[in-house]
Parts: sequence; structure tokens; C-alpha cells
Amino acid sequence: MIDIHSHVLPLADDGSSDMQESLAMIRQSAESGVKILAVTPHANQKGRFENYYRENLKQQFRRLKAEVQAAGIPIRLVVGMEIYSSPDLEELLDNRLFVGLNCTDYYLVEFPFTADTGLIYHGIDMIFNAGGIPVIAHPERYTQIQKNPSILYDWIQEGVCTQVNKGSIFGGFGSGAKKTADYLYSHDLVTCVGSDAHGVESRTTDMSQLREYLLENYGQEYMRKITRDNPFLMLNNKDVPTHGRR
Repeated sequence: MIDIHSHVLPLADDGSSDMQESLAMIRQSAESGVKILAVTPHANQKGRFENYYRENLKQQFRRLKAEVQAAGIPIRLVVGMEIYSSPDLEELLDNRLFVGLNCTDYYLVEFPFTADTGLIYHGIDMIFNAGGIPVIAHPERYTQIQKNPSILYDWIQEGVCTQVNKGSIFGGFGSGAKKTADYLYSHDLVTCVGSDAHGVESRTTDMSQLREYLLENYGQEYMRKITRDNPFLMLNNKDVPTHGRR
């Protein structure tokens, strides 16, 4: 499996609190069957997590990779960010202050949970204008998408990708997110899944339960598509096949 969303970079945000916890999270990910893990700290959260792709963040990532290699954990780490959408998003992208998943054109982006669809679409448009491909983080958690999840169909036809959190289908983010995640899975509106891991006890990197759920409810081909095939294409800057049905 490939996990494109995790907060395992120590002391970068509200995820891992130190290197020891980071290594425990990454080991847990590998043991659950993940072969490639994207390290995606929160970015561009003004006054909170103002991470940008500068030398200090690059050094933190290189150190984490070295520690994982020294610990003998059989997993490949790739760089990324969970970028918070802001009015100056396009300018910041043009100034190369963000990095795409594995340095590709695919940018993992999140929005305020109560944002209206117009605001979300504006953020999507800014990424396209900057030459990137938006990957909407956990769309099932946004109020407006919970009200009208079919709107993602049109966005996906335009080239948008979606990343659903592994915990949503199990009720980890409330009944609204669970119901919406079920709709997205059932209507092929999920490009890929991610752990969105923040720790070792809750919101973990363990993807095994989700894999079993997908196998039981949707079959091996679908499970592989959203846990391996699509994210592999994204991390290699290849086009993801258009998908979705109303």
C-alpha cells in the first residue's frame, strides 16, 4: 500500500511529538503493509503551523529519512505537505514555497471544514492556475460536501483528485464523515486513501483495518486501485484515470 497523508515529521505540527514517536508511527505503518509513506506536515496555517518548503523543513525530512534507515524500517519515505488554502495560495505556489507529493505536480490541500463550495473551488482553481493538480484532503469531513457529495463528480472530471481518511468509514470523524465516506466509496469518487496519522495510540498509521474493509466490501481490484495504483501514479507524476459515477 501507499499512504499519501501522514503527520510523522517530529515537532512540525500537531502530529508526532518527537523522533521516537515518529519512528514508532513509521514502523507501525510498515507493519500494516505500507511500502511508501508521504510525510505531509501541515503548511500555511497562519499563526499555527507556518511550514514552508525551505531549508529547515528539508533538513528535518532528511534527518527523519536517515533515522528510519538506521532503524532498519522497510519503508520508503517521500516528501509532501498538507497545504492550507489561503487567498494567496497561487502566489505562494508560484514562489515555490510548497512542495507537491514526492515533488510532483500533485498538491495535497485542505480547507476550512465549514468552507462553502465556492471557496473550495476557488482554491482548486488557484492550484490549477499555478500548474498543479489539487488533491483534496479528507473531503468527507467538509460540511458542504457532506450535504452534497455528488459535487465531487464534476470536480474529478476536471482533474481534481480526492484523498479520503482511513478512519472516516469507521466513524472516527463523526457520523457525517462516515456517511459521506460510504457514498464516495460506493460512487467511485475516491482517488486514494490516507491515514492522516497523528500518533501511535489514536489516528494511527495502521492501514490494515481499512484494507480488510475494502476487500470485504468492494473487492481486491478496487482496494488496489485506491491504496496502491492511483497513489503510485500520483507519486510518479502520471495522470490518474478519470473515475466516479453519480
